[in-house]
Amino acid sequence: MIGAARAVAADAVSYLVTAWCTLCIRSPEAAPSPRAEKPSLRSEIRLAYTWRHPLVGPLVTTNAITSTALAGTNPIWIVYLIVPA
Repeated sequence: MIGAARAVAADAVSYLVTAWCTLCIRSPEAAPSPRAEKPSLRSEIRLAYTWRHPLVGPLVTTNAITSTALAGTNPIWIVYLIVPA
């Protein structure tokens, strides 16, 4: 085993290598094209696209259902953790 201190040091070194590699990227970014008019927030969000997309729609729906179920079950955990058996 390498030990906890060496593992943390290796993790820090990996972050430094990642930062160095990111700084070495020298790709120029194209300037965005100017818009004729400022779109509304509703058109920017485009929920219709999200729901109709074959991959994104089911993922968003599943995430919404799972988050709602977890938010409903979290208060029950308090009862089980506080009340002694």
